[in-house]
Amino acid sequence: MTTLALKEQRINIYMDINYINQLKELVKEKKIPSMSKFCQEAVQEKLQALEKQRKDQLMLEAAHDSEFLARCEEIQNDFAAIDFEGQVNEEW
Repeated sequence: MTTLALKEQRINIYMDINYINQLKELVKEKKIPSMSKFCQEAVQEKLQALEKQRKDQLMLEAAHDSEFLARCEEIQNDFAAIDFEGQVNEEW
């Protein structure tokens, strides 16, 4: 018998009661499907934003890394001879 890994797991969190009441009202008005779904989507959006910030920081660091920039230039030069769309490259 194989055990399937759970994709979701219940957790308990503490939240300001004002937020809870607002969420309950939104559910009641059918503006959000559920408090759980809303929180899950909010966490997902925040995690995505943090990942984007991490990647942006890496790009900033790479932009100031002379060795990285040299490798990029070398790669760009290596591919300069590739046939561009609509043009014939005599090397190939």
